Amino acid sequence: MWAVYQISRSTGRIRWQPGGRKSDFDFGPQADFYWQHDAHYCPGNRISMFDYGCCSQPDGTPEQQSHGLILDLDFRNHQATTAGTFYHQSPLFAASQGNTQALPGGNEFVGWGLESYYSEYAGAGNTEGNGLRNLLYDAKMPGTDISYRAFRNSWVGNPTYPPNAAVRSKGPYFQVKALDAAGKVLGVSDVVRVGHR
Repeated sequence: MWAVYQISRSTGRIRWQPGGRKSDFDFGPQADFYWQHDAHYCPGNRISMFDYGCCSQPDGTPEQQSHGLILDLDFRNHQATTAGTFYHQSPLFAASQGNTQALPGGNEFVGWGLESYYSEYAGAGNTEGNGLRNLLYDAKMPGTDISYRAFRNSWVGNPTYPPNAAVRSKGPYFQVKALDAAGKVLGVSDVVRVGHR
């Protein structure tokens, strides 16, 4: 089903549906999607998704190039129009997985699923055949690694417990200090004596 559904929690009925055979919306240029994944309702009556554009079978013919997609939904006029598209340079045809993540400040982060890439774009995005426009960052996972979805988030790797140490026949007293890249002490173990805890 090439559709996104808004379902009533109380009744279980479909409230509205962009795409599919019974779409409540007419689609503007470049707004059609195929094999979509990870759709999210966003502020301002928008939907973000990763559009595989590709393929019902591993050897199937792509409907279109894979890309991140943001749609504007006009409920009054029942129109779905393109608010942003995010294509890769060179073209990718991901048969599964992937996502589009809105970032603080307006940028978009796209995980390319089976194609192993992840990319960040300025919010204006780009168009098919112009994948370098507004590209801020692009990387590929090593080897055959893939990611179901990729996210960009702030993360700090501070441990929740002090470091431990094990030693053999030197000392007799030891202490281990964890350092950051600048040499600042992040954590300190207890002083231990060889053969004692």
